[in-house]
Amino acid sequence: MNNLEENEITLKDVILTFQEYFKYLLKKIFYIAIPVLLFGGYMAYSNFKTPATFKADRKFFVEGQGSGSGLGNLGGLLGSIGIRQGKANPYQILEVGESKLLTTDVLLTKVGDANEFLANMIIDEYKLDETWAESNENYLGFRFTHDSIAGFSNLENSALNRLIVRTVSTKKEEPLRKLSLDEDRGYYALNTQTLNPELSLIIDEVTYEKVRYYFEEKVLEGYKTNRDILKVKADSVNVLLKAKIFELANFLDSNRGASTYRASVKSGLLQKEIDAYSSAYQEITKSFEMADFTLKNQKPTFMLIDRPFPPLGANLPVWWMGLIRGGILGAMLGVGFFVARKIYRDIMKDTALAV
Repeated sequence: MNNLEENEITLKDVILTFQEYFKYLLKKIFYIAIPVLLFGGYMAYSNFKTPATFKADRKFFVEGQGSGSGLGNLGGLLGSIGIRQGKANPYQILEVGESKLLTTDVLLTKVGDANEFLANMIIDEYKLDETWAESNENYLGFRFTHDSIAGFSNLENSALNRLIVRTVSTKKEEPLRKLSLDEDRGYYALNTQTLNPELSLIIDEVTYEKVRYYFEEKVLEGYKTNRDILKVKADSVNVLLKAKIFELANFLDSNRGASTYRASVKSGLLQKEIDAYSSAYQEITKSFEMADFTLKNQKPTFMLIDRPFPPLGANLPVWWMGLIRGGILGAMLGVGFFVARKIYRDIMKDTALAV
């Protein structure tokens, strides 16, 4: 019975306390409305002034991803640029896609009818030269004029680094493109978002082609070279083998019925050469087949499952969503401040009475 009474008293206290705080907050409603209006207005204005963006989304599978231990030239090439192989992502497509080397290759690709560097298109669209000129006036009107990185000036190197950060790794703003892996479904997603629909499509297409070429072609150049050399050698030995076979046949036809030692020695030497060429041809052919099998086994295949098509839809922030979010945030801050203030004053008041 006592426990029941205590519970009823506790519940009563909770209700009374809630009513007390509610009445207290109603009296402060004007002051609470100030942060609501400030934050709501700011976020609504921010959404209103935010320009529309155009997003290009691409999805693809990568088939043939073998274990890290069997990658050969691929593993060595990745290691040379400081990338370790993993289990879920053995080709480290994410790391390569966002690396400075590949991003540089993308930015310094000439695109469009004007055959302009992609880097210059980004600078034009975002007026980056004017932004950079605030800290260094030499950037005003800056554009890339060549793609020879070895001959870049300090200004060009600095501009390139700024563009790389703006493209893939900026923290202040949304990067122009992101490459991600959905481990549950097993596909890669390339998302590009810029202020210009044509620019979004170009960055998406160039990035995908560069990544695909890197893994399907470039990292396997060593395997291809070995296979092609073996093919040339096999063809060369086969030509010599056929020539010797015809030479022996012609010799036997011209010396039909002859049983001289000279003819026997000549035919014997030709037969030994034929045997040697035949054995060499078999070994080279076997090596060629192994090299060709290794190349096909190691080569990943990019399978495109979704790509963006023009025209791209515009993503425009809604001003009233900013108003709602800002209002909620302002209300939380205002209510939190006055609740904390009342709790503090009640504690201090109870402490003074106890003394």
